[in-house]
Amino acid sequence: MEVRGRLFGLGVGPGDPELITVKALRLLREAAVVAYFVAKGKKGNAFGIIEAHLQPEQALLPLVYPVTTEVLPAPLSYEQVISDFYDQAALDVAAHLDAGRDVAVICEGDPFFYGSYMYLHDRLAERHATEVVPGCARCSAAPRCSARRWCIATSRCRCFLACCHTTTSSSGWRKPMRRLL
Repeated sequence: MEVRGRLFGLGVGPGDPELITVKALRLLREAAVVAYFVAKGKKGNAFGIIEAHLQPEQALLPLVYPVTTEVLPAPLSYEQVISDFYDQAALDVAAHLDAGRDVAVICEGDPFFYGSYMYLHDRLAERHATEVVPGCARCSAAPRCSARRWCIATSRCRCFLACCHTTTSSSGWRKPMRRLL
């Protein structure tokens, strides 16, 4: 009987390496291969979160985006280029799974909340055993910085600014929330 590896989509939290869940950390450490999405020439936020938790024997599989914010010349289309990238990334991950190696695909925040893992999941879940471990997205974490009492998410997270960064005043008007209470 052929033994296939398992695919883990791991949310690694909003940025602080100590906010990864116990389950995600356990599966991360058990995986033979750690795959992560990254822009050309970068280390990647998710990788930075988990880097200290890696074991020396784990294989790393960087999935390097072919484009991020560049404007592509005609006749190229972003949608086609990125779809082809996800197709190839799924083949790269599947090669490890088919060889019997477990693969942990890490995502900053949550794998299904604007996480690139979901595109691999769509391509691989019917053929491979999968498990998704949710992570806390930055916009829902909103932790209070004990030193400054300011939310660390407000300066970096557009999602937080758009959906979490308001409060209702006593008069019923929505106003920006400057500090966490």
